[in-house]
This record gives sequence, C-alpha cells and structure tokens, in this order.
Amino acid sequence: MRGMMINTKVKKGWLLDTLKANRETHQADFQEAREGYVETAKRRLAAELDKMKNGKTTSLHVHLQAPEDHTADYDLVIEMLERSIDHEIVLTSEQYQMLVKDEWSWSDQWILANSVYSPSLDTKALEKGLK
Repeated sequence: MRGMMINTKVKKGWLLDTLKANRETHQADFQEAREGYVETAKRRLAAELDKMKNGKTTSLHVHLQAPEDHTADYDLVIEMLERSIDHEIVLTSEQYQMLVKDEWSWSDQWILANSVYSPSLDTKALEKGLK
C-alpha cells in the first residue's frame, strides 16, 4: 500500500475514540518502559557503587537511553479534532496508518528502543519483526 494515496472519510467521533484508545496504550507502554528504565538504572548504578566500595577505582560509565513519551503527538491531533466543526474527517492512507493503525513515523524505533525495559514492547518488537 506504500506509495498509494487513497482518501477515506470517517466519523469524527469514531476517530477520536480510536485516537484516545491508542493514546492510552501508548501511555501504558511508556509507563512500563519508564519503570523498567528506572530499575535498570538502579541495578547498574548499584553495581558501579559495589565496585567502588570494594576498592576498584574506574571511570563511571552508565549509559541508558531514556524512554521517550509521545503523548503530546496524540494530544495535538485529539485537540484539533475536538475543535473541528466537521462531523466527518477525510484521511489520507498515511494519516489512517498513523492515527487509526497507530503506526507513526517514530513507532518502530520507539518500540525497539523501549523493548529493553518493557516486556509488552519486547513482545510487540518480536511480533513486528524488529528483533
């Protein structure tokens, strides 16, 4: 379907409901990744402190990529739709993919980067063939 431009008209209420559900899923996935990130950081820092306590003097290196929250992307579109006077919204195939199928330009990289902290996102990464 890539490269093919098709437009479709959808009910604004249905699109809003879909976007809000996608937003909730994103927030839950982000929160799980954030909690996993904090736990991973604690373990790595504790390991480095243990080395120091045992007399090992080394440079301290703890590099972890923090999870990104894209809730604002959903909020912007939701706000725009809530302010729209239209009852039906025309979407291109690209917009449909993003807003309805929840496949944004950042989605695959986001899932992969956060899969190290989140069992749910790890499963999604495997299902999508990202790992």
